[in-house]
Amino acid sequence: MAERLELGQLGPAVEALGAPLTGRELDAVRRAIAVYLVGVSKKAVAQSVSPSGQKFADLAPSTLRGRRKAGRGAKPLWNTGILLAGFQAVPEGPSSLLWGNSVDYWHFHQTGTERVRTRKGGAGEPEEVEERVPGMPARRTVEAAPEVLDVVAEMAADAAVDALMRRSLRR
Repeated sequence: MAERLELGQLGPAVEALGAPLTGRELDAVRRAIAVYLVGVSKKAVAQSVSPSGQKFADLAPSTLRGRRKAGRGAKPLWNTGILLAGFQAVPEGPSSLLWGNSVDYWHFHQTGTERVRTRKGGAGEPEEVEERVPGMPARRTVEAAPEVLDVVAEMAADAAVDALMRRSLRR
């Protein structure tokens, strides 16, 4: 699971300037945007708040007890540092970035989990009834929130202005 940011979707911000970015120019802005996106994810973990501003759910009491015994803190997603080191935004296609995390269990944190619990059936129910109950809550660290997209659009527009300023008016 990852977010795909298609820089071509920022057309109005760039096309209004009449200056489509060339491959080299697009690569430069894509690298800058990738650094920004990884920073957004790391800031989300550090502040325990999603990119859209939603506070992370507190850790379960059992998790807190285990962390205290191990001498670790109570901050969600801040245990070994492996998740933090795994954030990445990599080029995909000519004008896209794939923003996510290379750690294989990251998606459980991103989307949350649920469990299936079996209980004895009551009157008028089967002997056993399966129920889906919440497990771990989602703590989104990769999210194409409007605030993030605004910054990305501004970066793309700035790159287009810079490209325009460097180009000759002669054809």
